Amino acid sequence: MTTINIPNSITTIGKEAFMGCDKLTRVDITDLAAWCRISFSNSSSNPLYELYDGGYLYLNGQKITNLVIPDTVTSIGDYAFCYYKNLSSVTIPNSVVTIGRSAFSSCTKLTSVTIPNSVTTIGDNTFYYCSGLTSVTIPNSVVTIGRSAFSDCTKLTSVTIPNSVTTIGDHTFLAVVG
Repeated sequence: MTTINIPNSITTIGKEAFMGCDKLTRVDITDLAAWCRISFSNSSSNPLYELYDGGYLYLNGQKITNLVIPDTVTSIGDYAFCYYKNLSSVTIPNSVVTIGRSAFSSCTKLTSVTIPNSVTTIGDNTFYYCSGLTSVTIPNSVVTIGRSAFSDCTKLTSVTIPNSVTTIGDHTFLAVVG
């Protein structure tokens, strides 16, 4: 299998659903908001986990490298874009309140992310191993930064943490050597 079309009706994908689909180069979706709501059981339940470095997520036939989350999204689900190696930037709208666990982990080409003032929680491992990420500004609305949220972001040289943050999880900035 080289291509898979994920319909908008999918709400849950179980563990290792696409494990071993090592020839996968294309994942097609037609509704980004529906994709953000999928409950992925773990990272390898997301078909992006299996994409070759040359593989892409397509929205209505358009290759996604610069992701703009629609303003109808209030929460970016756990594992939503993890291991999507060809993602270079993410813009999150003011409608989003939570960014789920490992939502963008191992997006190694991600260099830029805009986190709006509506986000209150950055989940565990959210940006883990985003080795291209160079700077992050955490908005005043954030109260909790989860465990290992920015761990192994080896090019991260600048982080601004506001006074609103009351909890920073274990290993949040582990191995950040920027």
